[in-house]
Amino acid sequence: MKYQLLVLDIDGTTANSKKEVDEETRNALIWLQSSGIKVVLASGRPPEGVFPVAEYLELPRFGSYVLAFNGAKIIELGSRRCIFNKCLPRHIPRHLKEDALHAGIGMAVYQEGIILAGTQPDPYMELESKVSGMPIEYAETFAGMDFQANECLLTGDPGELEALEPYFAHKYFHEAQVFHSEPWYLEVTPKQVDKAYGLKHLLRSLQIPREAMVCCGDSYNDMAMLQYAGLGAAMANAPEKVKNIADYVTVHDNDHHGVVEVIRRFFKKTKKAVRFVTKLHCFFIFCNFWPAWIIYKIRKQKARISGRWIYAFTEEIKGRKKILYGRSFKGHSHSSSGCSFGVLNDSLFTANVDS
Repeated sequence: MKYQLLVLDIDGTTANSKKEVDEETRNALIWLQSSGIKVVLASGRPPEGVFPVAEYLELPRFGSYVLAFNGAKIIELGSRRCIFNKCLPRHIPRHLKEDALHAGIGMAVYQEGIILAGTQPDPYMELESKVSGMPIEYAETFAGMDFQANECLLTGDPGELEALEPYFAHKYFHEAQVFHSEPWYLEVTPKQVDKAYGLKHLLRSLQIPREAMVCCGDSYNDMAMLQYAGLGAAMANAPEKVKNIADYVTVHDNDHHGVVEVIRRFFKKTKKAVRFVTKLHCFFIFCNFWPAWIIYKIRKQKARISGRWIYAFTEEIKGRKKILYGRSFKGHSHSSSGCSFGVLNDSLFTANVDS
């Protein structure tokens, strides 16, 4: 199967443990895009947290896309145009704030350009603020606020959140999806919206079959897209539950170029295909332009022959110290209406020959 699309999670997959994309991974992804393969970033981050990574990987130059908020929002990078958007019911943030205060955990909602905290900001919110590049604003009350939110975030100690996940998932079962993206985050997104859901819309727009798509991920929120893809690759650092549903598990983790491993293993024929297409293109160019080349060579050869003849002729005339001024050899005479002869000094003759 020839794969046409590579979809990448960011944290724990494309980025290393320091939340950075290393040079080798960047070079491999730029090479892949230059080979004609589209690369898409699919993340739980807000768009503001994905754009810097996308620009570093030169995705806008190749006309690519990002899936933000776990597939709830799709943006075309060239124009920053939103092509798909799904929001939570407007009352969900207020109810989540009340439940978070009762459970003693943190709660925030993503708004345009900011992270709006419904509880006192904690270290986990500050980490999200640093990663996404969005400032935190604390709101003591959500009363009177009209929310259009793609995602809410519950933060806290990993042990606490693991115990609370079944409660939140059951309570909001009919209105939203609740799942882990990181051990210290519970993400709340619109019902039945995940990365696979967003990719269905994108594939329809790109007219690419899902069988031609490779997805790479490492966390629970990547499981849906790994199962939906033609080939789902889990990172070596992924939990066992994620590895079990993947078609391929990398030998190297996200700190040792796991994404590069996937590119080399499943896109290695791309380079050969590009070389073949390039050679074919050059062949067609030759077929189109070879007649002009042959005509050029013939004219050049004629010019050389003419040049030799003129040189020989002028040398003979120079030896006689005479030059022929008439237009034609036919019917010539020595009269003023016919041909006439004159003497040319050496310096003038030489100038004419050189010109």
